[in-house]
Amino acid sequence: MTTYESKITTVFKPQSEVFEQLSDLRNLEKFRTQIPEQYDFTCEEDFVSVKNTPFGNAVLRIIERECPKTLKFTLENMPIQANLWVQLKETAPSDTKLKITIKAEIPFFLKPMIAKKLEEGINTMAETLAFALNK
Repeated sequence: MTTYESKITTVFKPQSEVFEQLSDLRNLEKFRTQIPEQYDFTCEEDFVSVKNTPFGNAVLRIIERECPKTLKFTLENMPIQANLWVQLKETAPSDTKLKITIKAEIPFFLKPMIAKKLEEGINTMAETLAFALNK
């Protein structure tokens, strides 16, 4: 498995509040307007599914909550096997650091096409989450 880590972003809220918001994926509904209309985006408490992707129905599912510091996810219905962690660390009462880590089993022939996009995507995801949580 190959590991990709995002840059560390800052959320200006207590760690427990950030964890609470991220641990219920229905809170991602606020991102609906940022997803192209051709994708059918569904949020439930424990998973997010996006239909009509090139691979069909992609699912990101919470598999573990370690309150208030870590959320662990798995990626389903994709050509690669991957797990994702959102790690939180409070450095001051309203200063929480957020980092995303992805461990992916990428087939050798797909690695040149996917690796760079994963690196860019994980940083974009961390920045977007921090921006949304800071609102």
